[in-house]
Amino acid sequence: MCIRDSPIGTSSAINYTSELDKISTYQTNIQNGLSRLKSTQRVLEDILDIVIEIQSLAEEGLTVSASLERATLSTSIDIFLQQILMNANAKFQGKFIFGGTETLSGTAPLSAPFNAVYDSDGYISGVIQNVNGIDQLIKYEINEGQYEAVNISGSAPFQPNGEGNAEDIFETIINLRDAFRSNDLATATAELENLKNEYDNILAQTSLVGTRIVALENQDVQQDDLSINLKENLSSVLDVDLAQAIIEQSYQSFLYQTSLQVGAKIIPPSLLDFI
Repeated sequence: MCIRDSPIGTSSAINYTSELDKISTYQTNIQNGLSRLKSTQRVLEDILDIVIEIQSLAEEGLTVSASLERATLSTSIDIFLQQILMNANAKFQGKFIFGGTETLSGTAPLSAPFNAVYDSDGYISGVIQNVNGIDQLIKYEINEGQYEAVNISGSAPFQPNGEGNAEDIFETIINLRDAFRSNDLATATAELENLKNEYDNILAQTSLVGTRIVALENQDVQQDDLSINLKENLSSVLDVDLAQAIIEQSYQSFLYQTSLQVGAKIIPPSLLDFI
């Protein structure tokens, strides 16, 4: 009896195959999510390194005596500001990492997550967010009815309280740059403290990304184990059916050979046999 003739065997094989297809989809989602989150993690770590460099420059600026040296440091801080803005608009597979669901580049209404505003001298004087929003989470299904975010709120690492408000890292760096340019040490000292708090905020967001990476990796292991078990069960069903088919084929062959032998004995000799 073939598997197509066995309702139980057929049903089991269909169920196992269907479950394996679902697992394959979940694992694809998991791998895509991991790639996106790991890319996010790398960008945030790069930004943390830049912030450390800015802190070092700021501390140096507070100790040097010549205003000319501070002006030179302010130029370096401005370069780092541009690098952070570039990282905040980083892409993964052609889509903005920190753009929420507004991830595509191009003309309006879609634009980069963060856009610089320039003063008359060509310096960045502020950074505004995409008006369409950057905080919506993108979620992938990683198990039946279970979804995991594969991004973070775009504003959370950079402007958690909105543009120009507390913990706006762009605003802090701009103020720090301008303070050294104008030799305003009091403002520079205050902004350095703000920058340290913003570093901690970005670090917390980096940890959040790491937590989501671990969750996906654990789910990937579980799905892989489940896939192995289902494949073993499917193989068991198919192997039993194959063995049964071999037995049936042998039996049918035996019946056929037997019928030929019996037929040969029953059919009487004809005239042709004596010619």
